[in-house]
Amino acid sequence: MDTQAEQSLPATKPSIDELRVQFENYKLRCEQQNKLEESKLQTFCLDDEMQQLHEDLLLLRQGLEQLQLQNSNPDAIEQCPLSSNGIEQSQPQSQQEDKPLIISTGESQCLFEHCRRRVDSQLLLLHYISDHSSGAEGFQSCYSVAEGERVVLTFNAQSCAYQTNKVIGLLAYSGSLLQLQMRPKRRHVYNSFLPQQHAHLEDHVPVVVLICRTSACAGLKDKQLAARVLKRAQPENEVYVIWLVTPQQRLQLNATLSICGRDAAKRCSSIVAVRQVRHSQNTCRFMPVDANYWRLSFGEMQKISNNFRDDLHLEIALTELEERLF
Repeated sequence: MDTQAEQSLPATKPSIDELRVQFENYKLRCEQQNKLEESKLQTFCLDDEMQQLHEDLLLLRQGLEQLQLQNSNPDAIEQCPLSSNGIEQSQPQSQQEDKPLIISTGESQCLFEHCRRRVDSQLLLLHYISDHSSGAEGFQSCYSVAEGERVVLTFNAQSCAYQTNKVIGLLAYSGSLLQLQMRPKRRHVYNSFLPQQHAHLEDHVPVVVLICRTSACAGLKDKQLAARVLKRAQPENEVYVIWLVTPQQRLQLNATLSICGRDAAKRCSSIVAVRQVRHSQNTCRFMPVDANYWRLSFGEMQKISNNFRDDLHLEIALTELEERLF
């Protein structure tokens, strides 16, 4: 009877707390299973990435070995045949290289005294040749000069007005002899619209040679002191300043200068850097802050020119620096 009574009793339901514990255990097992699956997946991905990296390194090593072999044996280099598409693509590139590259650095004021025109660097040489190559202020000619060559400009010191810039020569720098032999396919044009007799100077860099007779006090930074001293200045306190100017900023030129009169034994020499035309050409402004000029004292000029009776001969040689220093 007791056994039959126990079997007839209904089974007891789990409590809320028991269900909560079972659910938490189930969640924990699921999280552990998910973490295990993720770790396995990451391991598989890492193995694939390592395999790909290994293959890339192997290809790189083979390429380096082949390159070393070609460098050690030039005959082993094979010339790849060009496809028709490659030929069609190379033709426009060659045509583009044949076109000249116009190099302009903006405009600046003309360096001739009493000429207030502002001239583009591409037209500077044309302006000087057309408007300033004749008359009392004109220079003799435009001289083409390469690196290693020398050109001589002749002038008279008495023609230099006080505190007035005077152009004594115009040069056209063609580059070094090595650059002339290895001229790039794409020609650089620094001067445009030149007359026919000067058309060969299109790819030359213009360089202007100037001189100014001024007071030695012009180099003082204290302008008030310079003005007071200037009122009592004597001709013996004057100096002759010579410098060179170019509109181009792409290269840095140095000039080796040498000046003498009728007696070649009486000679002075100096080396200066060619200045930029965009900077001030007023000696009172650039002398205190710029060292790229040659200053000759009154006594030196008097001795060289035989008491200002002889013409002076200025010998110039240009050299080009590989890198611009300033």
